Formats: sequence, C-alpha cells, structure tokens
Amino acid sequence: MSTVLISCAIGYFFGCLSPSWAVGKLKQVNIRNAGSGNLGATNVFLHVSKAFGLLIMVFDIFKSVLAIQIVRFLFAGSAYAPALAGAFAIIGHIYPFYLKFQGGKGSACLVGTILGLTPRLFVPFVVGCILIGVIANYLCVAPLLASSTYPIVCGLATQSLYNFFILAIAGVIMVLKHRDNIIRMRNHTEPKVRNYFDKD
Repeated sequence: MSTVLISCAIGYFFGCLSPSWAVGKLKQVNIRNAGSGNLGATNVFLHVSKAFGLLIMVFDIFKSVLAIQIVRFLFAGSAYAPALAGAFAIIGHIYPFYLKFQGGKGSACLVGTILGLTPRLFVPFVVGCILIGVIANYLCVAPLLASSTYPIVCGLATQSLYNFFILAIAGVIMVLKHRDNIIRMRNHTEPKVRNYFDKD
C-alpha cells in the first residue's frame, strides 16, 4: 500500500509544478484568459512566445521522466509503481491543487511518461502520433490519439494489465480535458497546424 501511495504522491507533486503559471506572471499575461485558458505549453507557445512555449514543453516532459525515475529507484521490484508515477504526473499537471485544480491538458507530461516507461517505443510512437496530427491538420489529434492508444501499447510492451488500467485512467482524463478541442474540430474553429507557426 505504501508503494502505491508514495508513487502517486511523487508523480502528483512533480506534475503540479507549473512553469506556465510562472511565465504568465513574469510576462504579465493571464494565460487563463488566453486561447484555451489552460496552463500548458501549447497555450504559452501560441499566446506568449515560441521560446517560452518550447522551454515549458521540455520542462513538462522531463518532470514526468524524473518522477518515474525516482519511483523506479525507490521501488525497483515493482512492475507498476513507475506507471503510477507517470499517470499521476499527468493528473497533477491537469489538476494542480494550488491553482484551484485548473492546469494544463497533460500532453507534454504524457510524452514524458512514454519516454520514462517505454524509451524504445518513444520515437516511433510519438513521431507517429505527431505525423497523424499534421496530416489531419490539427495538432490536438496527436495527444488525443496518444492518450487513447498508449495504455494499450504500454500494457502490451510491459505485459502488465495493471499498467494498462493505470494509464487508461489518465488517458480518459486527458480525452475529457480535450473535449473543447473536439468540439472546435467539429465546428472547424480549432487552430490548424500552420497557426502554431504564425506567431513570433
């Protein structure tokens, strides 16, 4: 039981770290009133600057990786503890307690979770999802596809039903968090791929 609680707590703690909120304060931009209103790298990229957006993306990726590696070190014999850390890093990013549980959408954290849990699959899986998003002309397709399919991929790769269910919970939360993107795609008002490169 302690393995579960500690793994969840470590993942959630790292997930709650929000550089998007700090950058908004620094640049005097209320990220919540811009674009999607989410505290994530994509919103900063589109409405503050590309440089800050990329830096935040890297930070959000590696906070998941760090949480997973710490838990893997602490519980070397556990097959599911790292997945708990990764899933709760995503949940912490989406629902940070000190920001009224209103954070980002978890996309970069999912990327970090994929890197931390299945590094050999990282490049083909992530690049494949991004390419499909580019072909669809909506980048939000990439995290939707990844969050929907990665629990299955990880479950098969690690031969762990526990890992599948753990990551499926985070995946469902991510899909629900992207429901506005899904509505905008249906209405053809979701930003197209080229919109991500229009802003200096």
